[in-house]
Amino acid sequence: MAMSLLLPSTRALAAREILRAIVSRALEERISFPFRQDIRQQLMLVSRKWNAIVLSKEFWSSYEFVAVPFTDGNHQLDVLRRFIARSGSELLTFRFLPDFNRLQADPNNPSMYFGAGTIDILRDIILPYAARIRSLQCLLPTSQVVRIMRGIPEGALRSLEVADFACIHNFFHPRSLVSAQHVSRGLGVFKSLPRLKSIRLYINSSIRILDLWLLSLPRLTKLDVGNFVLAPDIFMGIMAGLKEDLRVGLFTVQLDMQSCYLEHLVGKVTMSSLEILLIRYIDLFHWPTFPMLLLLPVAQEVRIERADRIANVDWNVSMYTTIFLASSNTLRELVLSTYPFRLSASPVHDRSKRRRTSYTELENLLRVLPNLVRIALPPEIYIHVETSFKLARRQLLPKCQDFQIATDVDPGIILAMVGSRNMSADPTPSNLTRITRLTLTLPLTYAANAQDIRNAMSFFGLTQASFALHYIGTCPGGKGHCCFGL
Repeated sequence: MAMSLLLPSTRALAAREILRAIVSRALEERISFPFRQDIRQQLMLVSRKWNAIVLSKEFWSSYEFVAVPFTDGNHQLDVLRRFIARSGSELLTFRFLPDFNRLQADPNNPSMYFGAGTIDILRDIILPYAARIRSLQCLLPTSQVVRIMRGIPEGALRSLEVADFACIHNFFHPRSLVSAQHVSRGLGVFKSLPRLKSIRLYINSSIRILDLWLLSLPRLTKLDVGNFVLAPDIFMGIMAGLKEDLRVGLFTVQLDMQSCYLEHLVGKVTMSSLEILLIRYIDLFHWPTFPMLLLLPVAQEVRIERADRIANVDWNVSMYTTIFLASSNTLRELVLSTYPFRLSASPVHDRSKRRRTSYTELENLLRVLPNLVRIALPPEIYIHVETSFKLARRQLLPKCQDFQIATDVDPGIILAMVGSRNMSADPTPSNLTRITRLTLTLPLTYAANAQDIRNAMSFFGLTQASFALHYIGTCPGGKGHCCFGL
């Protein structure tokens, strides 16, 4: 009935859009190579209209290359060239990924990666279409990634908006990257790219550090370079260059004995668009107030990790209260974690060997963040009895659903807090939420009560999937980093 009321030209246009939507939902988002049979061939045989829709340029502009054993590499390359010709002048998306299913069984086999056969990724695929590439993702062995990055000349990827380069076996470990790194000269892949908005780099240290000053582009909205250790002045230079546009950032900053001499040279930077910040500080004790140089008025998610070569990390909770005052209304997720260089973290749970954060300091921090839905605190910051009572009454963090906390109080107090929030009548459900996930770290003296604690949590709605119980010997926050990764 509704279609009959439309003009003939409007009906035809509506029918074509409906048909286009059907075809779009039926097709896979990307064409896989080596090419396998997909529904495109069948849809093109339905009718002339269907054939015309399937041959639309936008349906032939995105490709995913996965290592599948094949011998006729030149034939696959010919198929790719014919397909790309159908895309006209549309911007292209290329993703080079390993064969994850076989990779787990034989990770060192080079045939698991695309480009190990007769096709040369750089020569045969990237460079011929460089000017039209909008998004480029390379998840490959180090040698391939480095060769690709060094082989792309300056300005060649002039339409590039999203760059993602990662070495498949490259996992960041702060202790392996604390030595000085040098700039790779002649690396021009990121130069003269006016449309570039997002960069992620997880490259083995053999390529050394990139000249990250070149990444301070006026349109860059996402920068994930947590795998590179930055000096504080370089980091602040990058942030100053991106202060108005950067929305997502992941960084690692290392401080040393000379860092304090930069204090009078480096000014504060207001990140007016930064919504998500993940940052790892190495040896922050050399310049404890360095985090105050970043002002975060619109931050929604902040994850801060300390990686210090000292036994007891001192979290200045009052300082972070001051930092997050500017984002009091916007911050939804806060993660503070510790990656100790010395894995023996037992002194953290010995009151005589650590500075005990006062409950007023912690409560002041929680009080300025009323809209948090997730909070994770390291083992060095304990939840006190007084704070537990206020959490139970929703005087603090009334909207928080996900807690990762440590405490040395009786577990019964934490159980009472969870029970009070999850079992009592909720007069305003839209504002006062239940606890849906809890990670709790206790001293080893309570290990014998583990099953009783789990049973009680299950009664309050926290099942095995939503409740994790750790002790100092098994706590992720005490043994490894838990906050990194975008």
